[in-house]
Amino acid sequence: MNSMQFPRSVRCKECGGTGWITWYDENNYEVAKQCKCMEKIIYGRRIEFAQIPPIYADNRLSNFQLSVYEDKKTVQSACMLVKKYLDDFKKNSKKGMGLYIYSNMKGSGKTRLASSIANDLIERYYSVRFATCMEIFDEIRKTYDKSADYTESDVLNCITRCKVLVIDDFGVEFSNDWRNEKLYTIINSRYVNGLPTIYTSNFSVDNLRCDDRIKSRVIEKTLQIHFSEENIRRKLALENMQDIVNG
Repeated sequence: MNSMQFPRSVRCKECGGTGWITWYDENNYEVAKQCKCMEKIIYGRRIEFAQIPPIYADNRLSNFQLSVYEDKKTVQSACMLVKKYLDDFKKNSKKGMGLYIYSNMKGSGKTRLASSIANDLIERYYSVRFATCMEIFDEIRKTYDKSADYTESDVLNCITRCKVLVIDDFGVEFSNDWRNEKLYTIINSRYVNGLPTIYTSNFSVDNLRCDDRIKSRVIEKTLQIHFSEENIRRKLALENMQDIVNG
């Protein structure tokens, strides 16, 4: 059985750093089970792979701040739909169904909600990748440098094969054929392999200015959720300022 050795300073007392607890059963056969310390290691690797910005690390659906919104009905409705989606995630993921969370207002909390979903799924041991479209394009462009340590195929494989892909700020990047084609490659690959993709956007699907092939796949494979049209980023900024002033 392959095992992973950890530095002596962090070796687990239960497994001695192997990641496995072994014993002999009544028939004198060696039996093994994964140690709890490995769960922490694997979780840490999933967090590292996900690339969720540190500011969103503690976001969960359970602690999403409804109190900062005036239009609580819209936000509560959106959160209820997200909760239903997560409760039925095994069924939804088998169908390749994702989410499309949109509102025209920037700073409404769509990214906070999407990161909450991502964190909740990581805690359920799913492989999640979180990125904006521009970050995806930048990673692909870096591979064109002769000194790059990885290829375009490496980037695309990472994005297209993870269990859940979260694309934040979707819809403002379709300015040329190259971007359209790269996004189509990613979205179509996930579409044909039945892998769910979660989007946030400042545009409804109908108002996306993109290749119809992209739009049709998004429509078919997402639950569209209209989110708040309030800019809560300003409210949170004012609250932070008051906290600093008041000590």
